[in-house]
Amino acid sequence: MDRVGSSVREALVALRYLIRGARGLDLEEVARGGAFFPVLGLLLGGVAVLGVRAAQGTVGATWTAVVALLAITGLTSATLPRGFAGAVALALSSRPPVAVGRSSGVAWGAGVAGALATTLIKWWALTVTPPEALGLSLPLAVMLGRWAFVVQAYGSRSARSEGVGAVFPRAMQFREFALASVSAMAFTLILTNAIGLVLILWTATQTIVVRIFVHHRAGGVGERSLLAGAELAEASTLLLCAGLARAIGAR
Repeated sequence: MDRVGSSVREALVALRYLIRGARGLDLEEVARGGAFFPVLGLLLGGVAVLGVRAAQGTVGATWTAVVALLAITGLTSATLPRGFAGAVALALSSRPPVAVGRSSGVAWGAGVAGALATTLIKWWALTVTPPEALGLSLPLAVMLGRWAFVVQAYGSRSARSEGVGAVFPRAMQFREFALASVSAMAFTLILTNAIGLVLILWTATQTIVVRIFVHHRAGGVGERSLLAGAELAEASTLLLCAGLARAIGAR
């Protein structure tokens, strides 16, 4: 019973982190709650679908996509686009980001542009996704984005001495990685059958590439790179789901 109670608490703390960020939380407890990130992402994506369904009955595809984008951003922490911008800025910094802790104005401009571009890609993917497929693509994208967060953190080196970027790589152990991966893969395959293999392989490959790049460029992960990896996985999953749904519908 103690283990069950601890797991419930870890899941609730993880949920709070996904919605509101790390402020005021025990980061090690959040890291242990990483085991539940994909399931929580699926749940939050499902909540976002409720808003999308309401919008579909009153506005067109363009504004429905806006509602969907606002819903998943608000429900899964508005820090994601900011984290993406920060990660791009650090990656483009002329000096090693670990040493300086900040980046140039030009790099930040590129980072903000990258965050906006990723947001536009998500919006466009949502506009071209068949209406009947949105109820599946949204939860899948949020779930796989949160899984990518865990995959990038597990076993990584840390580029920082404190904060999320320092605690998560250390505290997310095999238990968290295994439970998160099994749940993400299981729900993806249950909901999409064989197509789920494409989504899983795509997310895993992309996340590994991001992880390798971050370790090469910054010497390890930080909260910005973890958020950026999740943001990229979410955007690319929405884009891939849109393409697959349209291809299947065209048959």
